Amino acid sequence: MHENSDFLRLVVNSIRKDLDENNEINNCLALHAIANVGGTEMAETLCEDVHRLLISPYVGEVASQRSLSSDDDTAHRRAW
Repeated sequence: MHENSDFLRLVVNSIRKDLDENNEINNCLALHAIANVGGTEMAETLCEDVHRLLISPYVGEVASQRSLSSDDDTAHRRAW
């Protein structure tokens, strides 16, 4: 998908909305989507929102646990 597409902008805006909610589950799902789909535009647009969530107690704990457990997943994906 081209980085300047309207569809990508809609996705980024939808993820930003999920990051701004007070629902921790939606926050975690949005962070997960960023980690799996991310790109230059998404990183530039959402970096402040992601940083704000990563320093929050609950979401930061879940994200750090996931990043530690994803080391095995990353090694598995590289093998493919």
